[in-house]
Amino acid sequence: MVCIRYLLIVLIVLTSCSGNEKRVGGFSRYDFKDSVSIKGEPIGFNPNPDGVLYYVLRDTLLFVNTMHGNPYYMEVYGLNSGKEIYKFARRGNGPNEFLGCYLRYSSNEDSLLYLFDIVTKKATSYNIDSLMKMKDKYVPRQIQLPDYLNNIGYYDKNELIGYNFYHFESPEFKNDAECLVKVRNIKNGRSGVQSKESRYFTANVSWCGLFKSPVNNQIWVADYYKDKIDIYDDRLMKVKTLSGPDQINPQYTVRENNHVSFSNHKQYSGYYSGFYNKRSIYLLYQGVNGIPGNQDYHKPVEVFKFSWNGDLVCRYQLDRWVNTITIDSKEKYIYGSAEGVDGMGQLVRFRM
Repeated sequence: MVCIRYLLIVLIVLTSCSGNEKRVGGFSRYDFKDSVSIKGEPIGFNPNPDGVLYYVLRDTLLFVNTMHGNPYYMEVYGLNSGKEIYKFARRGNGPNEFLGCYLRYSSNEDSLLYLFDIVTKKATSYNIDSLMKMKDKYVPRQIQLPDYLNNIGYYDKNELIGYNFYHFESPEFKNDAECLVKVRNIKNGRSGVQSKESRYFTANVSWCGLFKSPVNNQIWVADYYKDKIDIYDDRLMKVKTLSGPDQINPQYTVRENNHVSFSNHKQYSGYYSGFYNKRSIYLLYQGVNGIPGNQDYHKPVEVFKFSWNGDLVCRYQLDRWVNTITIDSKEKYIYGSAEGVDGMGQLVRFRM
Protein backbone atom coordinates (compact mmCIF):
# COMPACT_ATOMS: atom_id res chain seq x y z
CA MET A 1 0.00 0.00 0.00
CA VAL A 2 2.82 2.41 0.83
CA CYS A 3 4.53 1.59 -2.48
CA ILE A 4 1.41 2.37 -4.46
CA ARG A 5 0.85 5.67 -2.69
CA TYR A 6 4.48 6.71 -3.22
CA LEU A 7 4.46 6.08 -6.95
CA LEU A 8 0.98 7.48 -7.45
CA ILE A 9 1.79 10.77 -5.68
CA VAL A 10 2.69 11.87 -9.18
CA LEU A 11 -0.55 11.82 -11.03
CA ILE A 12 -0.58 15.44 -12.08
CA VAL A 13 -2.33 18.70 -11.85
CA LEU A 14 -4.30 21.82 -12.28
CA THR A 15 -6.78 23.81 -10.29
CA SER A 16 -7.92 26.67 -12.54
CA CYS A 17 -7.01 29.55 -14.83
CA SER A 18 -8.15 33.09 -15.29
CA GLY A 19 -10.24 34.01 -18.31
CA ASN A 20 -13.81 33.99 -19.54
CA GLU A 21 -15.53 31.24 -17.62
CA LYS A 22 -18.89 29.51 -17.87
CA ARG A 23 -19.89 27.93 -14.57
CA VAL A 24 -22.05 24.83 -14.44
CA GLY A 25 -23.94 23.83 -11.33
CA GLY A 26 -22.96 20.84 -9.27
CA PHE A 27 -24.17 17.36 -10.19
CA SER A 28 -25.12 14.35 -8.10
CA ARG A 29 -24.87 10.62 -8.66
CA TYR A 30 -28.57 10.59 -9.60
CA ASP A 31 -27.95 12.88 -12.59
CA PHE A 32 -26.22 10.18 -14.65
CA LYS A 33 -28.38 8.61 -17.35
CA ASP A 34 -27.36 5.12 -16.21
CA SER A 35 -25.83 3.57 -13.10
CA VAL A 36 -24.25 0.09 -13.13
CA SER A 37 -22.55 -2.02 -10.44
CA ILE A 38 -19.69 -4.14 -11.77
CA LYS A 39 -17.45 -6.75 -10.17
CA GLY A 40 -13.73 -7.14 -10.73
CA GLU A 41 -12.02 -10.31 -11.93
CA PRO A 42 -8.29 -10.59 -11.07
CA ILE A 43 -6.22 -11.52 -14.10
CA GLY A 44 -4.65 -14.92 -13.48
CA PHE A 45 -0.98 -14.02 -13.52
CA ASN A 46 1.30 -11.64 -11.69
CA PRO A 47 4.26 -11.01 -14.00
CA ASN A 48 6.33 -9.07 -11.48
CA PRO A 49 5.74 -8.84 -7.71
CA ASP A 50 7.41 -5.40 -7.87
CA GLY A 51 4.77 -4.16 -10.32
CA VAL A 52 2.29 -1.72 -8.82
CA LEU A 53 0.62 -0.04 -11.81
CA TYR A 54 -0.91 -1.88 -14.76
CA TYR A 55 -2.00 -0.45 -18.12
CA VAL A 56 -3.66 -2.39 -20.95
CA LEU A 57 -2.75 -0.79 -24.29
CA ARG A 58 -4.11 -1.69 -27.72
CA ASP A 59 -6.28 -4.38 -26.04
CA THR A 60 -3.44 -6.94 -26.09
CA LEU A 61 -0.39 -5.32 -24.46
CA LEU A 62 0.07 -5.14 -20.70
CA PHE A 63 2.51 -2.45 -19.53
CA VAL A 64 3.68 -2.96 -15.96
CA ASN A 65 5.11 0.05 -14.12
CA THR A 66 7.43 -1.32 -11.43
CA MET A 67 8.37 0.47 -8.24
CA HIS A 68 12.12 0.09 -7.86
CA GLY A 69 13.42 -0.40 -11.38
CA ASN A 70 15.34 -3.63 -10.71
CA PRO A 71 16.73 -3.16 -13.26
CA TYR A 72 13.84 -1.84 -15.43
CA TYR A 73 10.90 0.37 -14.57
CA MET A 74 8.76 -0.82 -17.49
CA GLU A 75 7.88 -4.37 -18.54
CA VAL A 76 5.61 -5.36 -21.43
CA TYR A 77 3.64 -8.63 -21.57
CA GLY A 78 1.08 -10.19 -23.85
CA LEU A 79 -2.24 -9.77 -22.06
CA ASN A 80 -3.63 -13.08 -23.23
CA SER A 81 -0.45 -15.18 -23.16
CA GLY A 82 1.13 -13.71 -20.05
CA LYS A 83 4.50 -13.97 -21.79
CA GLU A 84 7.14 -11.27 -21.51
CA ILE A 85 7.68 -9.22 -24.68
CA TYR A 86 10.15 -6.52 -23.69
CA LYS A 87 11.65 -4.53 -20.80
CA PHE A 88 12.79 -0.92 -21.01
CA ALA A 89 13.43 2.23 -18.95
CA ARG A 90 16.46 0.93 -17.07
CA ARG A 91 17.30 2.46 -13.71
CA GLY A 92 20.42 4.65 -13.84
CA ASN A 93 21.94 8.01 -14.77
CA GLY A 94 22.86 7.23 -18.37
CA PRO A 95 21.07 8.07 -21.64
CA ASN A 96 17.43 6.94 -21.63
CA GLU A 97 17.78 5.75 -18.04
CA PHE A 98 15.62 6.80 -15.11
CA LEU A 99 15.83 7.44 -11.39
CA GLY A 100 12.11 7.02 -10.92
CA CYS A 101 9.29 7.11 -13.44
CA TYR A 102 5.64 6.56 -14.16
CA LEU A 103 3.84 5.90 -17.43
CA ARG A 104 1.44 8.47 -18.88
CA TYR A 105 -1.03 7.10 -21.41
CA SER A 106 -4.70 8.05 -21.56
CA SER A 107 -6.21 6.79 -24.80
CA ASN A 108 -6.05 3.93 -27.29
CA GLU A 109 -6.45 6.63 -29.92
CA ASP A 110 -2.83 7.65 -29.25
CA SER A 111 0.30 6.17 -30.78
CA LEU A 112 2.53 7.93 -28.25
CA LEU A 113 3.15 7.39 -24.58
CA TYR A 114 5.61 9.11 -22.30
CA LEU A 115 7.48 8.28 -19.14
CA PHE A 116 7.94 11.03 -16.58
CA ASP A 117 11.01 10.86 -14.35
CA ILE A 118 9.83 12.20 -11.00
CA VAL A 119 13.42 12.80 -9.83
CA THR A 120 15.11 14.44 -12.83
CA LYS A 121 11.95 16.08 -14.23
CA LYS A 122 12.47 14.63 -17.70
CA ALA A 123 9.71 13.47 -20.02
CA THR A 124 10.62 10.73 -22.50
CA SER A 125 8.32 10.14 -25.47
CA TYR A 126 7.85 6.73 -27.14
CA ASN A 127 6.00 5.69 -30.27
CA ILE A 128 4.38 2.41 -29.20
CA ASP A 129 4.58 0.70 -32.59
CA SER A 130 8.20 1.68 -33.15
CA LEU A 131 9.17 0.63 -29.64
CA MET A 132 7.60 -2.83 -30.03
CA LYS A 133 9.22 -3.31 -33.45
CA MET A 134 12.72 -1.93 -32.81
CA LYS A 135 13.05 -2.58 -29.07
CA ASP A 136 16.67 -1.81 -28.00
CA LYS A 137 17.39 -0.04 -31.29
CA TYR A 138 14.62 2.46 -30.71
CA VAL A 139 15.74 5.92 -29.58
CA PRO A 140 13.00 7.90 -27.78
CA ARG A 141 12.71 11.67 -27.61
CA GLN A 142 13.42 13.33 -24.27
CA ILE A 143 12.77 16.80 -22.92
CA GLN A 144 13.89 18.50 -19.71
CA LEU A 145 10.89 20.05 -17.96
CA PRO A 146 10.76 23.05 -15.63
CA ASP A 147 10.76 22.09 -11.96
CA TYR A 148 7.29 23.51 -11.37
CA LEU A 149 5.51 21.28 -13.92
CA ASN A 150 4.08 17.99 -12.68
CA ASN A 151 1.59 16.34 -14.99
CA ILE A 152 1.95 16.84 -18.71
CA GLY A 153 0.12 15.61 -21.79
CA TYR A 154 0.37 15.88 -25.54
CA TYR A 155 -1.08 19.08 -27.02
CA ASP A 156 0.07 17.90 -30.44
CA LYS A 157 2.92 15.72 -31.72
CA ASN A 158 5.55 18.41 -31.13
CA GLU A 159 4.14 20.23 -28.14
CA LEU A 160 3.24 19.24 -24.61
CA ILE A 161 0.97 20.97 -22.16
CA GLY A 162 1.59 20.93 -18.44
CA TYR A 163 0.32 22.24 -15.12
CA ASN A 164 2.18 24.74 -12.99
CA PHE A 165 1.75 23.45 -9.44
CA TYR A 166 2.37 26.97 -8.09
CA HIS A 167 -0.99 28.02 -9.48
CA PHE A 168 -3.41 27.67 -6.58
CA GLU A 169 -6.80 29.25 -5.94
CA SER A 170 -7.06 30.22 -2.30
CA PRO A 171 -7.84 33.63 -0.74
CA GLU A 172 -5.18 33.01 1.93
CA PHE A 173 -2.37 31.34 -0.02
CA LYS A 174 -2.67 32.62 -3.56
CA ASN A 175 0.37 32.68 -5.87
CA ASP A 176 0.75 34.87 -8.94
CA ALA A 177 1.34 31.98 -11.33
CA GLU A 178 -0.25 30.78 -14.55
CA CYS A 179 -1.81 27.33 -14.53
CA LEU A 180 -1.72 25.61 -17.95
CA VAL A 181 1.61 25.98 -19.76
CA LYS A 182 2.53 24.91 -23.28
CA VAL A 183 5.89 23.18 -23.43
CA ARG A 184 7.47 23.73 -26.84
CA ASN A 185 10.50 22.43 -28.71
CA ILE A 186 10.12 18.74 -27.93
CA LYS A 187 12.38 17.88 -30.85
CA ASN A 188 15.45 19.67 -29.52
CA GLY A 189 14.92 18.70 -25.89
CA ARG A 190 14.33 22.18 -24.46
CA SER A 191 11.14 23.24 -22.76
CA GLY A 192 11.27 26.95 -23.58
CA VAL A 193 9.47 27.76 -20.32
CA GLN A 194 10.94 29.96 -17.62
CA SER A 195 10.47 29.46 -13.90
CA LYS A 196 8.80 32.06 -11.68
CA GLU A 197 9.22 32.87 -8.04
CA SER A 198 6.17 32.07 -5.90
CA ARG A 199 5.44 32.89 -2.30
CA TYR A 200 3.78 29.60 -1.32
CA PHE A 201 4.83 26.05 -2.12
CA THR A 202 1.55 24.40 -3.12
CA ALA A 203 2.63 21.26 -4.99
CA ASN A 204 1.30 18.98 -2.23
CA VAL A 205 -2.27 20.29 -2.44
CA SER A 206 -2.92 20.97 -6.13
CA TRP A 207 -2.62 17.85 -8.28
CA CYS A 208 -4.88 17.03 -11.23
CA GLY A 209 -5.30 14.77 -14.25
CA LEU A 210 -4.90 16.32 -17.69
CA PHE A 211 -6.74 15.09 -20.81
CA LYS A 212 -6.84 16.59 -24.34
CA SER A 213 -10.00 15.85 -26.30
CA PRO A 214 -9.40 14.25 -29.73
CA VAL A 215 -12.61 15.75 -31.15
CA ASN A 216 -12.92 19.38 -30.05
CA ASN A 217 -9.44 20.32 -28.72
CA GLN A 218 -10.81 20.92 -25.23
CA ILE A 219 -8.53 20.21 -22.28
CA TRP A 220 -10.12 18.53 -19.27
CA VAL A 221 -8.41 18.96 -15.92
CA ALA A 222 -9.78 16.69 -13.20
CA ASP A 223 -8.82 17.73 -9.68
CA TYR A 224 -7.07 15.09 -7.60
CA TYR A 225 -8.11 16.60 -4.27
CA LYS A 226 -11.57 17.97 -5.13
CA ASP A 227 -14.63 16.72 -6.99
CA LYS A 228 -14.17 19.37 -9.67
CA ILE A 229 -13.46 19.20 -13.41
CA ASP A 230 -12.40 22.35 -15.27
CA ILE A 231 -12.68 22.38 -19.06
CA TYR A 232 -10.53 24.71 -21.20
CA ASP A 233 -10.56 25.58 -24.87
CA ASP A 234 -7.47 25.49 -27.11
CA ARG A 235 -6.63 29.08 -26.10
CA LEU A 236 -6.24 27.80 -22.53
CA MET A 237 -9.34 29.72 -21.43
CA LYS A 238 -11.72 28.03 -19.00
CA VAL A 239 -15.16 27.50 -20.56
CA LYS A 240 -16.91 25.15 -18.16
CA THR A 241 -16.71 23.63 -14.69
CA LEU A 242 -18.33 20.37 -13.61
CA SER A 243 -18.63 20.04 -9.82
CA GLY A 244 -19.74 16.92 -7.99
CA PRO A 245 -20.84 14.70 -6.55
CA ASP A 246 -19.65 15.21 -2.93
CA GLN A 247 -18.76 18.91 -2.51
CA ILE A 248 -15.19 18.15 -1.43
CA ASN A 249 -13.75 21.42 -0.14
CA PRO A 250 -10.36 20.97 1.59
CA GLN A 251 -9.16 23.38 4.27
CA TYR A 252 -5.52 24.49 4.25
CA THR A 253 -2.78 25.67 6.56
CA VAL A 254 0.71 27.01 5.94
CA ARG A 255 3.70 25.36 7.59
CA GLU A 256 7.46 25.85 7.68
CA ASN A 257 9.01 27.50 4.60
CA ASN A 258 5.54 28.53 3.37
CA HIS A 259 4.55 24.96 2.51
CA VAL A 260 0.77 24.74 2.17
CA SER A 261 -0.82 21.52 3.45
CA PHE A 262 -4.22 20.25 4.47
CA SER A 263 -5.48 21.34 7.87
CA ASN A 264 -5.53 18.78 10.68
CA HIS A 265 -3.62 16.25 8.55
CA LYS A 266 -6.80 15.29 6.69
CA GLN A 267 -6.87 13.19 3.48
CA TYR A 268 -8.74 14.10 0.30
CA SER A 269 -9.03 12.31 -3.02
CA GLY A 270 -11.26 13.24 -5.93
CA TYR A 271 -10.58 12.35 -9.56
CA TYR A 272 -7.57 10.08 -9.61
CA SER A 273 -7.10 8.67 -13.13
CA GLY A 274 -8.76 8.70 -16.53
CA PHE A 275 -8.98 7.23 -20.01
CA TYR A 276 -10.73 8.40 -23.17
CA ASN A 277 -11.60 7.78 -26.82
CA LYS A 278 -13.29 9.87 -29.52
CA ARG A 279 -16.72 9.26 -27.99
CA SER A 280 -16.24 9.53 -24.25
CA ILE A 281 -13.99 10.26 -21.31
CA TYR A 282 -13.92 7.99 -18.25
CA LEU A 283 -12.74 9.42 -14.92
CA LEU A 284 -11.88 7.34 -11.86
CA TYR A 285 -13.42 8.91 -8.77
CA GLN A 286 -12.26 7.94 -5.27
CA GLY A 287 -14.38 10.36 -3.23
CA VAL A 288 -12.29 10.71 -0.05
CA ASN A 289 -13.57 13.76 1.81
CA GLY A 290 -11.51 14.84 4.81
CA ILE A 291 -10.82 11.61 6.67
CA PRO A 292 -8.01 11.41 9.29
CA GLY A 293 -4.52 11.04 7.88
CA ASN A 294 -3.94 7.69 9.57
CA GLN A 295 -7.18 6.14 8.29
CA ASP A 296 -7.20 3.72 5.34
CA TYR A 297 -9.17 5.16 2.43
CA HIS A 298 -9.08 2.11 0.13
CA LYS A 299 -12.84 1.79 -0.26
CA PRO A 300 -14.62 0.74 -3.50
CA VAL A 301 -14.44 3.46 -6.13
CA GLU A 302 -16.53 4.73 -9.04
CA VAL A 303 -15.86 5.46 -12.70
CA PHE A 304 -17.84 8.30 -14.29
CA LYS A 305 -18.41 8.31 -18.04
CA PHE A 306 -18.92 11.70 -19.72
CA SER A 307 -19.41 12.82 -23.29
CA TRP A 308 -16.95 15.42 -24.55
CA ASN A 309 -19.81 17.94 -24.26
CA GLY A 310 -19.93 17.29 -20.53
CA ASP A 311 -23.06 15.10 -20.52
CA LEU A 312 -23.33 12.64 -17.60
CA VAL A 313 -23.55 9.30 -19.41
CA CYS A 314 -22.99 6.50 -16.88
CA ARG A 315 -21.84 5.87 -13.33
CA TYR A 316 -19.99 2.58 -12.79
CA GLN A 317 -19.81 1.37 -9.18
CA LEU A 318 -16.77 -0.88 -8.79
CA ASP A 319 -16.61 -3.49 -6.06
CA ARG A 320 -13.09 -2.55 -4.95
CA TRP A 321 -10.47 0.17 -4.81
CA VAL A 322 -8.28 0.82 -7.87
CA ASN A 323 -5.90 3.67 -8.67
CA THR A 324 -5.57 3.49 -12.47
CA ILE A 325 -7.98 2.66 -15.26
CA THR A 326 -7.63 1.78 -18.94
CA ILE A 327 -10.52 0.95 -21.29
CA ASP A 328 -10.51 -1.50 -24.21
CA SER A 329 -11.23 -0.19 -27.72
CA LYS A 330 -14.74 -1.73 -27.85
CA GLU A 331 -15.63 -0.34 -24.40
CA LYS A 332 -16.44 -3.76 -22.96
CA TYR A 333 -13.90 -3.77 -20.12
CA ILE A 334 -12.37 -1.49 -17.53
CA TYR A 335 -8.90 -2.61 -16.43
CA GLY A 336 -7.68 -1.35 -13.08
CA SER A 337 -4.63 -1.48 -10.83
CA ALA A 338 -5.93 -2.89 -7.56
CA GLU A 339 -4.18 -4.03 -4.40
CA GLY A 340 -3.52 -7.73 -3.89
CA VAL A 341 -3.42 -9.64 -0.63
CA ASP A 342 0.34 -9.03 -0.38
CA GLY A 343 -0.10 -5.25 -0.60
CA MET A 344 1.39 -5.05 -4.10
CA GLY A 345 -0.40 -4.25 -7.33
CA GLN A 346 -2.82 -6.57 -9.06
CA LEU A 347 -4.45 -6.29 -12.50
CA VAL A 348 -8.25 -6.53 -12.30
CA ARG A 349 -10.78 -6.58 -15.16
CA PHE A 350 -14.36 -5.28 -14.89
CA ARG A 351 -16.97 -6.13 -17.52
CA MET A 352 -18.99 -3.01 -18.31
